[in-house]
Amino acid sequence: MKKKWRGIIFVMLLIVGSCSKDSVTPTKMAAKIDGKSWSAAFTANTLASDVIVITGTSALSGIFAITIHGTTASTYELGIGKLECTATYKASTLSTDLDIYESTAGKVVLTKIDRVNKKISGTFQFTMFKPIADIISVSNGTFNDITFTEL
Repeated sequence: MKKKWRGIIFVMLLIVGSCSKDSVTPTKMAAKIDGKSWSAAFTANTLASDVIVITGTSALSGIFAITIHGTTASTYELGIGKLECTATYKASTLSTDLDIYESTAGKVVLTKIDRVNKKISGTFQFTMFKPIADIISVSNGTFNDITFTEL
């Protein structure tokens, strides 16, 4: 299971590194992690088939990857055994630490998907854990008019 998530994060990092200038937007993604403010330095987002991947990266405070199986403005539940939406978080992009937090419960609300202008907006909140019994809370998450690439 741990290798699966490492693979997902690796793919997300490849997407971030290979995105065109049009699909990388200035920070418009933020959240609170255990009450501390976090914001993305940039985002790289894709919509392919029926899957949306939202990735926010902060140089010093980690990377979020949210995967949604759906392409309509709606509420998507996260949870163990639920496959419609998942999230992962790595606390530092600079370390070689492969401990990755995985979502256990929460939701992502897509409030806008504009396929003409390639913009997406929404909110998120969830609880996450990593295998050494470490649990974090992600709250007040937002992404506003972030650009996505449609594949």
